[in-house]
Amino acid sequence: MIVALVAGLMMLVLGLGLLWLLSPAFRTWSERPKFQMLQREALYELEAARLRGAPAAELPDER
Repeated sequence: MIVALVAGLMMLVLGLGLLWLLSPAFRTWSERPKFQMLQREALYELEAARLRGAPAAELPDER
C-alpha cells in the first residue's frame, strides 16, 4: 500500500515538473503568486520610505 502511494506521488510530481518545463502558460500561472507577493512587498517598502520622508535618492525605482 505504501509503495503504491509513494509511486503515485512520484508520478504526480514528475508529471507536474514536466508540465512546468514544457508549458510556459502553466509556468506563468504557477509562479503568479510569487510575483504578486514581491510586487506588494515593493509597494509596501516604497510607501514606508515615503512615510519616513526618505530623500528621492533612497526611494526604490518605481519601474
